[in-house]
Amino acid sequence: MMMRGRAAPWRAAVAQGPAATAGAGIAGALGLLAGPRLGAALWLGWVSVAGLALTRVGERAMVHLVHGWRPMAATQVGQLRRTAAGYGLDLTQTDLYLARTGVVGAAATGRRSLVLRDSLLRAWTSGSLTDPALAAILGHELAHLRHRDQRYALALYWLALPFTALRAFATPLGHRLLSARAWRYGLPVVLVTAVIQSFLAGDAWTVAVLLAVAAAVWVCPPLARHGTVVQELAADRSVARVGPDAGLREVRQVAAQRLPVAQSPR
Repeated sequence: MMMRGRAAPWRAAVAQGPAATAGAGIAGALGLLAGPRLGAALWLGWVSVAGLALTRVGERAMVHLVHGWRPMAATQVGQLRRTAAGYGLDLTQTDLYLARTGVVGAAATGRRSLVLRDSLLRAWTSGSLTDPALAAILGHELAHLRHRDQRYALALYWLALPFTALRAFATPLGHRLLSARAWRYGLPVVLVTAVIQSFLAGDAWTVAVLLAVAAAVWVCPPLARHGTVVQELAADRSVARVGPDAGLREVRQVAAQRLPVAQSPR
């Protein structure tokens, strides 16, 4: 399982790659509206931002821009690091953040970013969340960073933004205009027809974008769900070496709230 955890960044890249490819294609198509040269420059700038997300400075900017996380206060960072150190966890190389929404309990992304929900931090400071339980949660998220589960998540998320925005707009509209049967079966027929016509016309770029859209819509979700289950189980097994059973149960509760499908016996 540990080896599978270390292979997770490639699994995640495969699962999220089609959406990122489709998003990059949509960004390129929109850029062409400004003209070939300016469009190419805009597209290269867009892709360069994704590359910057793989650097330390870029990661710090991206977690704020994309997720809205805010850096944790120095006193809170010190308290967390001292508590974690008591359970053999090293947070000195980790950037710590707080989030009001979008996170259940805690999460990790990129190379060194770990976020806690502000309500979880309040529960710990008030004493309703014990130190062992907090250490287990931190150990779980540190395992994700150690396994590099989300190493490319910020860059892929950025590249996929145009596709994600288009899907968020088109899906409710399609369900409103089309019947469920037409949406489920008619759309693939239309997409396959468009791919064939583009291929016969020699338009390789359009074929690539359409295939990426198809993969992002129908192939990526099950792959991403499977990869996430594997990552969660691997992180839980890692933290079992550090925290007591009570802390591990807390991690399982957090993981179950965030990912209901991760209900398999440990």
